[in-house]
Amino acid sequence: MLNELADSIISIATSADNADSTAKAISLLATLYNMRSDPTEKVALLVKMIRLASSNKTSSLLEADNSVLGKWMDPTRLVTMLDEWKVKAAGRRELYRAAADGSKKSSNTKQQFTLLVVETYSKSDIDSSGLDAAKQAAIGAIRDPVSLFVQQRKILSLPVIQALEKKDASLLALLKVFQEGKLEDYHSYIKSNGGDKVLTQWELSADDCSRHMRILSLCSLAAEHEEIPYTVVAKTLQTTSGDVEKWVIAAVSSGLLSAKMDQLQEKVMVERSVVRKFDMEQWKALQSRLHLWKQNVGGILDAYKLSLKQPQVQ
Repeated sequence: MLNELADSIISIATSADNADSTAKAISLLATLYNMRSDPTEKVALLVKMIRLASSNKTSSLLEADNSVLGKWMDPTRLVTMLDEWKVKAAGRRELYRAAADGSKKSSNTKQQFTLLVVETYSKSDIDSSGLDAAKQAAIGAIRDPVSLFVQQRKILSLPVIQALEKKDASLLALLKVFQEGKLEDYHSYIKSNGGDKVLTQWELSADDCSRHMRILSLCSLAAEHEEIPYTVVAKTLQTTSGDVEKWVIAAVSSGLLSAKMDQLQEKVMVERSVVRKFDMEQWKALQSRLHLWKQNVGGILDAYKLSLKQPQVQ
């Protein structure tokens, strides 16, 4: 009954084909939404409202903070609401997909919702729509691996992303490079796949890809060392020592790296860096740092104990 009523309202608005009729229809649907208490019904109504707004040239209804739908086009807010309602993953899928389709003016928001779509899939329910969403999420994560670094860092662990191995292995391989590899891995991939033209099928910019890989490679290097000579940075980024500071500034500006530059000694002094990959090698590095820290603390304690034993000078 509810679906029939909602569909009738949408049909009338679609027939009129103007912004005013669409806005009124969404207002009526919002009233129905507010009258319902069942999460499944409320989610279904939200899907209908978002799709109506995005398909009738009234996208402003999805963007304004004071609009009926604007507040639900925030990924964090929408996830929080669905968590409170205890909506299961599969029950969220169409809502996330509708929100992704409606996020036409913000590539970051669209990517966030697309990531939420692929997160709803388990190994047992992957379908063609899921694979399409996985492809779009992978392309988005390659196109901009920096802005949504935190949100995208677990993308390789998602079952539907892993399923691209059979449908689009080349894309998955490139995604792995952007998630875990360095610049040399990227150049190796490009060389093995016929040059930069391999990127055109996904509408990716070779210049942007190279720039992002240099920033990510610098972050990986910084996660391994506290002090890095300019020469090492230049070698890793396949550039000259004169360009090192430019890339350090770019990485710091991205928010992924916190560091200072000693121009006299030509060293990068790392304060903090994101960790792109954490496996046995990173565990060993962490163990080494903890061991060094333990030694330093032990030395301080020994010196303090020794000072207590010495007679005080009156």
